[in-house]
Amino acid sequence: MEKHIKKDIFISYKNDGSGNQFAARLCQDLEKMGYSVYFNSNEERASSFPERLKTAVAECRDFILILSKGCLEQLKRHDTVDWVREEVLTARKHEKHIIPILMEGVDLPKNADDMPEDLRFLPHIDAIRFPEQYVDSPLLVLMGALRAGSDGKDYYKDIFNCNPRFDVTKDYQQALEKAQTGDIQAMYDVGMLCFYGVTDAEGTA
Repeated sequence: MEKHIKKDIFISYKNDGSGNQFAARLCQDLEKMGYSVYFNSNEERASSFPERLKTAVAECRDFILILSKGCLEQLKRHDTVDWVREEVLTARKHEKHIIPILMEGVDLPKNADDMPEDLRFLPHIDAIRFPEQYVDSPLLVLMGALRAGSDGKDYYKDIFNCNPRFDVTKDYQQALEKAQTGDIQAMYDVGMLCFYGVTDAEGTA
């Protein structure tokens, strides 16, 4: 029996050509940077929603929803079996950190009423727009939004849930040093930490 391995990031996508190709590339890039990612391109995605996917969603820290045109159109419907919808609703049920990614040419409805009732929360979540051939900039924005860590040791940044292992003062000092060398991600981190009130070495506002 294959050993169950918990993953920090779950990537949800529609197997429609553009969605799964984009998801596969994103998974590969995140894994290269050390993130723990659940992405199964071999799922048949037919019939009933399997328990293994429910478990993977329930255990993840970050739930990334790849919104291709086909995926969004299917989410608006109720007349077909839709695994992506089940994954999203499972993530919502378990209060997961949902990050919608808008592929090129895709926009969530401005009016939440245009979505089915159980998905009307989606347009209210801040989404990240990725061009089809994305470059470093939007990927860095995604990294800044993730709660999962890339070291595989559970030292993830999670101000909101008060992870006792997250030393915000040390993190600020390290980010500031990197930012002064021109590191773009570090500049973003310093900005976020200042936004939350960390502005000096003692971690006070």
